[in-house]
Amino acid sequence: DVSNNGRKKSTPNGSVQKTNMTKIITEIGLLDGYMVQQVGGSGDAGQAYEVKDTSRENMREIMQDIANTAKVMEYAIDGIADKFRMPYNKSDQNMLATAKSWVDEAAPYETDFIAYGLQADFLTLLTDAASAFDGSMAAPTTAVDQRVAATALIGESIRRGMIALRICDAVMRNNYFDQPGKLAAWLS
Repeated sequence: DVSNNGRKKSTPNGSVQKTNMTKIITEIGLLDGYMVQQVGGSGDAGQAYEVKDTSRENMREIMQDIANTAKVMEYAIDGIADKFRMPYNKSDQNMLATAKSWVDEAAPYETDFIAYGLQADFLTLLTDAASAFDGSMAAPTTAVDQRVAATALIGESIRRGMIALRICDAVMRNNYFDQPGKLAAWLS
C-alpha cells in the first residue's frame, strides 16, 4: 500500500480494517460448516422419512391381515370384525394407537386368529411393528430441526460477515480515495 507521496501505507494489527477482515474470514469458515450441517440435515430427514414410511407400511400390513381375518371370524365370533376394523382416520398417531390397542384386544382371541390362518407369532409381529413405527416417528423431526437450525446459523453468519464487509468497504474507500487504481481493485 502506497500513499500519493510515495510512502507505504500499512494496516496495523488491531486496526478496524484487519479486525473486520479477520471477522469476514472467520464467518466464511463458519458458513462452510453450517452448509455441511444443512445438507446433512436434509439427507438425514429424507432417510428418516423413508424409514418411517417403511415402518408404517409394515405395521399397516399386519393390521390389515388381522382385520381381514376378523371379518371371516365374524361368522363364528359375533362382533369381532367391529373390534378389529381398520381405522378410518389413518393419521400416524391413530394407526399407532390402534395397533397398540389391538395387541391387548387380540390376546383373548389369539388361538382363534391362529386357527384362521394367522402366523403363530402375529401378536409379537404386531408389537414389534408398532414399536418400530413409534421409534421412527421422532427421527424426521430431529433431522428437520438440524437443517432449520443450520439455516438460521447461515443467516446469522452472513449478517455478521456483511456488517464486517461494510465496515471494511468504508475504510478502504477512505484509505484509497486518492488512489483510483487501488480503489478500483478493491471494488472489483
